[in-house]
Amino acid sequence: TMVDSRRASCWSALFGKMTIDPTWKRHIRPTLVAAQLVFNEEISISAVKLLVQNRLLHFYRMRSKIVFAPKERSFSDVFFQQLPIEAIDLDYHVRLLGKSKAWNQCDLDDLISKLYMEDMDFDKPLWRFCVINNMADGRHMLLAVVDHAIGDGASMMNILLSMLDEADGRPISKLDILPRRRDRATHPTLLRRAAGIVEGTP
Repeated sequence: TMVDSRRASCWSALFGKMTIDPTWKRHIRPTLVAAQLVFNEEISISAVKLLVQNRLLHFYRMRSKIVFAPKERSFSDVFFQQLPIEAIDLDYHVRLLGKSKAWNQCDLDDLISKLYMEDMDFDKPLWRFCVINNMADGRHMLLAVVDHAIGDGASMMNILLSMLDEADGRPISKLDILPRRRDRATHPTLLRRAAGIVEGTP
């Protein structure tokens, strides 16, 4: 059976080596993206798993593990290797945290620190969701922790937004983070915008 693999970009390869390669891990902890989605109503873990299966796993990197080429471990030999959707262990990737207490911000910070120090299963895609249904302010949270090798914070927010709908059932629009490639030449960069503000120009 032919395995579907795609070469990682140089940045994904760098972050992937930080996470998996033991030579790097002695000195550098993995870099993670932690996103918090907050809701007024209690979150159903079965509904989250269904959304993950039907929407999130359509993204190639969210259903792929990171592998190295057998003979050489250079940045050009890091790949995303696709796993069959039925092989994705949703019980591992999505977990419901206990209701023994109401979670405050300190509890949440401690949880994120703990997740940051834990190694993920490298034979699985490098992301996990935690459902917290008892925040101290009465709301409920879906905490997504994703290895930076999969994507940066901005791109990950668009992937997570793909799981949500507007009140009328329409998909939520993606964040307009970067201009399309053909528009970049005329699009004001953040640096140019900042310079304009300093100079008092539009």
